[in-house]
Amino acid sequence: MQSAEILVIGAGVGEDLCVINKFGNVTAVDINSEALKHIPSGSCTRKIKADACRLPFHNNVFDLILSFDVFEHIETDKEAFKEAFRVLRPGGKLIFSVPAYQWLFGSHDVILGHKRRYSMRLIKSRLKLFSVERLGYWNTFFFPICALLRLFYKRSKPKLNHYKLPKFIQNVLTYSLYFESILIQYGFYFPWGLSIFGIVKKNKK
Repeated sequence: MQSAEILVIGAGVGEDLCVINKFGNVTAVDINSEALKHIPSGSCTRKIKADACRLPFHNNVFDLILSFDVFEHIETDKEAFKEAFRVLRPGGKLIFSVPAYQWLFGSHDVILGHKRRYSMRLIKSRLKLFSVERLGYWNTFFFPICALLRLFYKRSKPKLNHYKLPKFIQNVLTYSLYFESILIQYGFYFPWGLSIFGIVKKNKK
């Protein structure tokens, strides 16, 4: 059986590629050449410096595209979604996540280089070329407290905060996200969340 061709847009230092490469041949793309240098050898088939709005691939190349928390960094994100559609094979899928709610946009987003956060209406407008299979919120359980903190620090001076959390709290966060993922797999839709995830498809002609 032929291996799936997988494209990871915004691969960064490739922390999750060791899991992804179990499902096929992985091409890692990022605009930051320094980040690509830190991707462990053997975790992907190839790594390429490229702009998500001008992918250096022919049409209809990939079976699957993964892009997690990337589109919000791109000024012309419409073009990036179009490029993802172009390089997908008919029947191929794009799986992505983006931060939710523009009203939460603040200093945290500025320091991370975000151009926007997304509403459901906005993300749907970016997905008109695709057939939407799943679109919903994620990172829900801690949304109230995280949203309050984001609003409280909304106008503060942009800076990165690295909090050293106790081990048990880290475990609670990890298992909460894991539990959310299981519920989503079984078709549950959360009414809100810090992130929006999508599974969309390029229909066969």
